Amino acid sequence: MIYKKLGKSMIKGIGCKKSIRTKQLIIFAVFMAVNVLFSMVLYFLATATVKKSIFDKMDAQADFYLETIDNHLKSTENMLYNMFSDRKLIFLVEHTNLLNAYELRDAYLSEQERIIMLKENNPLVASGIIYLPNAKMKISDSYITDMDADDFEAVRQKYTMSDFPLKYMEGSLFMSSSGVPVYQTRELPAVLFVVEFNEKKIKETLRNFNTIDNSGSFLYQPEQSIFIESGENAGTGNRILELLRPELEEKEEFSDVIKTEEGNYQISVTQSSYLGYFVQYAPEKEVLKNMESYKWLVFIYIIGVASVAVVFSESIEKTIHRPLNKLMEAFSKVEKENLSSGGTEYTGEDEFSYLFEGFNHMQDKTKRLIEELVLQKELAQQAELKQLQAQINPHFLYNSFFSLKNKIKREELEDAEKLASLLGTYFRFLTRNDENCISLKSEVEHARSYTDIQYMRFHDRIDVYFEELPKEYESVMVPRLILQPVIENALKYGLEEKEEDGMLRITFRPKEDILEIHVEDNGQMFTDDTLRELREKLEKTDEITGIINIHKRLKLYWGEKSGLEISRSSLGGAHIVIKIFIGK
Repeated sequence: MIYKKLGKSMIKGIGCKKSIRTKQLIIFAVFMAVNVLFSMVLYFLATATVKKSIFDKMDAQADFYLETIDNHLKSTENMLYNMFSDRKLIFLVEHTNLLNAYELRDAYLSEQERIIMLKENNPLVASGIIYLPNAKMKISDSYITDMDADDFEAVRQKYTMSDFPLKYMEGSLFMSSSGVPVYQTRELPAVLFVVEFNEKKIKETLRNFNTIDNSGSFLYQPEQSIFIESGENAGTGNRILELLRPELEEKEEFSDVIKTEEGNYQISVTQSSYLGYFVQYAPEKEVLKNMESYKWLVFIYIIGVASVAVVFSESIEKTIHRPLNKLMEAFSKVEKENLSSGGTEYTGEDEFSYLFEGFNHMQDKTKRLIEELVLQKELAQQAELKQLQAQINPHFLYNSFFSLKNKIKREELEDAEKLASLLGTYFRFLTRNDENCISLKSEVEHARSYTDIQYMRFHDRIDVYFEELPKEYESVMVPRLILQPVIENALKYGLEEKEEDGMLRITFRPKEDILEIHVEDNGQMFTDDTLRELREKLEKTDEITGIINIHKRLKLYWGEKSGLEISRSSLGGAHIVIKIFIGK
């Protein structure tokens, strides 16, 4: 009844042209026109997207496949070269009487085990053979036997082939190495290691990528005349290769659509370091086969939208702008952080009454939550500090006590007394749980005691320059444990691998209302990738340990002016700046 009364009163005061119904009909007419146009554009965009997704899928498949197969071939090539560093192989190559029968058999079996390991670790390897022309012996994964005339001929042919890592001869795909260049030996090398690959296995891996009907793929290397096809759609790969030859001479990697007598094909061409070009192809009609049904779906969609629009326009009778505007004004007040307005009144008895009531409850609850959040933030800071205090590295404790023990054992009593005093100072500071904020002087003294302990342990590997804290900043109050963990990080990740000439530098630089504490090292492990990752972690991570914890606590304590900055030091390693707000 309320809806009907409102509708009648509005119709009386508003003409046909100004009525909401007329405006709604115009809006829905425009909406329908846009919808039809949008549906048609969407169909063509969907077609283009499907094509692009196939290209992207082909590229992703190619990257994965080529990375896998190249890694297998690279590892095989490395094992070929590493084989010649084996001392037992040297005795077999230079066949002398230095080995007795047992030692000779052991040397042969050792090389056979390496071939077996190579075959087991690489699924593409069919067999591996070591030819020893001087000893007239050959070793494979399944036998150790004398070389015959065919073996000597095979060695001549495979030894004098081109310098390409991967070779192809009489249907056999293989790698070979004699350990020295061809020009440094005579007709036959002292040793030739040949690894043959399973072409059938390579074809099986190619077939795994043919997920679309009548699609295929092949590998092509013009220098060695290598052509390996997935085995399906015989002849299609050759025809596509003939059409692609002009483009292969100009481009290395590309995606395109080519026309053949059978129809259009989507192709993707990528390059392998060993096997040349990897070409995938899929018939365009198969790619777009499912798109035909979408034409009818678009038509049904347009009819459905038109029906819903008519029904919807008939069902809307009541104006909702006024309560919405009122509600928006209330939200605007909340946005300006005015939570003490006492709520927003609404006298209606429709659904908006629930919205306004809910908004008022939300406003009161938000005010309470903000108050609770402030308290929780203070408690969180205390909890994070407790957690950081609990993370005392046990290795530091053990190593320090072992150092103390050794100094006592060597009767270096003066150094032992100094180390014991430093350890006492260090752990007394950590076990004081009653203060969350301390003077900068105490924080620096704690960091210095830790640094002195480490210097006593590693004085032969590192030099430390620890500048004195200017006296005017000694009384500045700071959160606990903001300097020592940064120094520990520099020693652990920057200087741990340095066996000599390590350098750790801690300096203080006041700048306007900020005091900067600079911690620098000359560690060689600090790469550009490490620098980028640490900077990202400072801003995005939710961790509460280490330098991330220090950065967060400083931000909470002083705001955006403070925190940590990480860069590369002029010494060559990491450069971490601790920024403390000191005011003016």
